[in-house]
Amino acid sequence: MIMAMNEAAQRGEIFSLTQYSPLANILLAKTGVAHFEAWPLTSYGPLGKMSGKLRLVGILVVLQAGVDSVLHREALIRMLRTTGLIYENMLLSS
Repeated sequence: MIMAMNEAAQRGEIFSLTQYSPLANILLAKTGVAHFEAWPLTSYGPLGKMSGKLRLVGILVVLQAGVDSVLHREALIRMLRTTGLIYENMLLSS
């Protein structure tokens, strides 16, 4: 996946994670939502683009609104809180 993200970035494209099965399996198991869109949040790190290597810092997931997302509200809230804490810690340590 990281190689595909780098290749897409070199072409000036945005890599989609919508068809990435490990992510789909996690979202389906935790939220019951099978229809979603997802994109990687990336950074080049402290060296910038000169490093030539993207690093994955997060994933933006847009779930399709519906009954399933309402039924699994607590799981969604936990995932958002955890992601926020991880992102915040990463920013502070950079």
